[in-house]
Amino acid sequence: MSGANWRCTACDTYNDPGLTACEACETKRGVAAGPSASRSGSAVPTSAARSAAKPSKPAVKRPAAARPSADWQCRQCDTNNARSDLSCIVCGTGWKAAKKTAPKRPSAKKPAAKKTTAKPSGTGSAGARKSTSTPRPRSGTGAPRPSAPRKSTSTGGRSAPPRVAEGEVFYPSAAAHGYTPTAPAPPPGMTPPPVPPPPPWTTAPGYRPPSYKAPKSGGKGAGCVLGVLLLLAFPLLSKACDALSSGMSGPGSASAGSGPSSCPERIASSLPGGDGAALVKAFRTKNKSITLCRTEDDKLFYYGEFTDHREPGIAMPATKSSGGYEAHNGPYRYRIHGGSVTIYQSGRRIGQEKLTPVSSPS
Repeated sequence: MSGANWRCTACDTYNDPGLTACEACETKRGVAAGPSASRSGSAVPTSAARSAAKPSKPAVKRPAAARPSADWQCRQCDTNNARSDLSCIVCGTGWKAAKKTAPKRPSAKKPAAKKTTAKPSGTGSAGARKSTSTPRPRSGTGAPRPSAPRKSTSTGGRSAPPRVAEGEVFYPSAAAHGYTPTAPAPPPGMTPPPVPPPPPWTTAPGYRPPSYKAPKSGGKGAGCVLGVLLLLAFPLLSKACDALSSGMSGPGSASAGSGPSSCPERIASSLPGGDGAALVKAFRTKNKSITLCRTEDDKLFYYGEFTDHREPGIAMPATKSSGGYEAHNGPYRYRIHGGSVTIYQSGRRIGQEKLTPVSSPS
């Protein structure tokens, strides 16, 4: 052993010989070291002298290092410290040098009225009032003082953390502290996607595709019958006129022996290289006229227009197919087959009308 334990004069704490400061109050050893329990001015006795000098009584045990008996308050910074802290948790002052009695809890004190003592006979009612009267709170340094947290310069102006009673640090009450998850919000309703607009009616400049209107309901029955009779009688009258004028057996057709009829001048002028074009076929629908003409360089054209000539017609290249004719104009295709004309847009059928052969467009 290098040396004996030394005793601090500030707090009466015994410290190990290797420590340079008191472990309780942190006072330097040179200032607080007192006379050691084992050192004296005399020489160190020998082993024989030690055995002879031993007292008959058992050696007294060395008292443990002094510790605070209860929670204490620092006099330097007014910080409440636990009884297990030997120094202030804020400023580091030892508990004996900065000890300040912690405020007493009123709940721990029992009322004096509960004591069962025999009442003296000579005191009378005055003695009873004295024993049962409520004790007044003491004044002075022993009275409890509220420990309001103060700002400390050693911590940068922050107040000391409040002391929480043991048993409440890690077990908060479920009523005051708890997390109740909120119910999730309902998902938003699904909005149906908007209906895409129909594709634009794209045609060549100067030509508007025919509009197909639904027949109007209602009207007088006699008017409807008269209209049907006129539609049926008009082709018969046209055929009779053609037979009388040309003497041909088939109205509206040109045989190879008699030579083809010439294409009308107003239609031939709309065809590229249409000078001297020949009429191939002519048809009529309810409100439109379709004419097929072939130019001198053997090119076939399809010419469509309204019967009342309210708009200029349009010419488009055509080809002869099995059992009819076909013409193309951008995404539109016109197919003449089986006595009717069918209109397609991008491969989708959009309309169909019945055809009536005529000798020549009017």
